[in-house]
Amino acid sequence: MFAALSRSAPRIVARAAVQPVGEAPARSMATLKEVQNRIKTVKNIGQITLSMKTVASTKQKKAQDRFEIAQKWFHTVNDPVYTKDATETELTPAGPGERHRIIAITADRGLCGSINNGIIRLAKRVASESKGDLNMAPVGLKAKGGLSREFAGQTSISVCSLGGKKGVMISDVVPFVDKLLEDDFDQLTLLSNEFESLISFNTKSTDLLSPNKLAELDLNAYEIESDDKAGTLQNLYEYHLGAFLFTSIIENEAAEMAARMTSMDNASKNSQDMIKKLTVLYNRRRQAVITTELAELISGAAAVENASDDKKRNPSSKNSQDMIKKLT
Repeated sequence: MFAALSRSAPRIVARAAVQPVGEAPARSMATLKEVQNRIKTVKNIGQITLSMKTVASTKQKKAQDRFEIAQKWFHTVNDPVYTKDATETELTPAGPGERHRIIAITADRGLCGSINNGIIRLAKRVASESKGDLNMAPVGLKAKGGLSREFAGQTSISVCSLGGKKGVMISDVVPFVDKLLEDDFDQLTLLSNEFESLISFNTKSTDLLSPNKLAELDLNAYEIESDDKAGTLQNLYEYHLGAFLFTSIIENEAAEMAARMTSMDNASKNSQDMIKKLTVLYNRRRQAVITTELAELISGAAAVENASDDKKRNPSSKNSQDMIKKLT
């Protein structure tokens, strides 16, 4: 007995060495029902992404039309500010002890590629390169969620879900501008997405004039009727900043819808490719099941046929079985 145990002991040790302790066994292959359920799920997802692409294309056309109109108004408002003298004015970055405010504009929703993550990465890079006292002002849920953790103590104001079904209006931007100008700042950086076409966009960083820089500009070429020049310049800066933000938000919306339309189109194409692969897998599994069942039927029929042949060749076996039944 001990000799038998000693001979089987090395086998037990060898088997234990093959499968380490805690290693999960290999998963079994997916059944036909599971593959069929996957095909149905992918089809449903493809229908959803296709409908989202259609909705995004409609919204993108409206956003692009609004941006083209707002761009003309933007140039009309800001041409007096960005004259030759203004463009030659050096916008020095904020130094130690100076206030640097960063406005990051993103969308409220995802599923639009890297359009939101690009702004968040750019905001973090600009913040790491800044030497001044940072103050974040995210616009959009994605910017708020992506920057609130790292810059929680440096975020004084955030705006989300601007506008309604008709889109962002200038009246929606006015409260945000008033809130921005409650605190002074020495440098203002605007981060947004620049719309180029339906398949491309650029992430840009724009340094805007601060109220102090605007007061230093030579605006004598324009007649100022009011005696209160400081108040007039303050109103001009509010209007200038509101126009800049409003146009940037609309442009970002056009780029967002274009990116969502592209990403949903890619998702729909990927779902079709996945359905084709799953269909091939389903057909192979079904053919394997059919082949197995046919093999079992053939082997069973062969066994029955062999048994009947044995009875014909040995009739005495049947008589002996009948005698045994009678005796028992």
